[in-house]
Amino acid sequence: MRLSGYGNLGAYITGVAPGPLSLNTGKNLASVYRTPLLGVDIKTVLTNTTLMGAYRGAGRPEANYYMERLIDRAADEMGINRLDLAQAQLHQAGADCRSRPPPASPMTAAISRACSTRRWRFPTTPALPSARRRASKSGKLRGIAVGSYLEVTAPPSGELGKITLRAGRHR
Repeated sequence: MRLSGYGNLGAYITGVAPGPLSLNTGKNLASVYRTPLLGVDIKTVLTNTTLMGAYRGAGRPEANYYMERLIDRAADEMGINRLDLAQAQLHQAGADCRSRPPPASPMTAAISRACSTRRWRFPTTPALPSARRRASKSGKLRGIAVGSYLEVTAPPSGELGKITLRAGRHR
């Protein structure tokens, strides 16, 4: 995957260079999917808008959006179900990114369970096409979507937490 673009730093340099938008986009772009090769080229620019340093998390939602849209577009171009492609590309921690078929992921079970609910089956009802047309006329989209979200927040430091579970009696 290759991402290139511009990051708006706003009107003032905040001391976080090259800006949270570009740093967080690069750290979060791979998301939960197998991404054996990744390139990020974001040029940051000063503009006459509000600075970005005050907005925590800039770049994280954008990176996840880019990856989910890539899955959507790839599935459309290949003529396959978006969820089938997403599940096939889920990365299992500790797995070799080149392994085929990919190992099972806990996300696969979560997506399968979400799709088996009554609410997910709604899009296949005969009423949906007409509801989508009505929504489109007013400039809106109608439907149900599934997306995976992974957020890398801060670099590793001495402030990490750890939970250890052991088999046996609880007191």
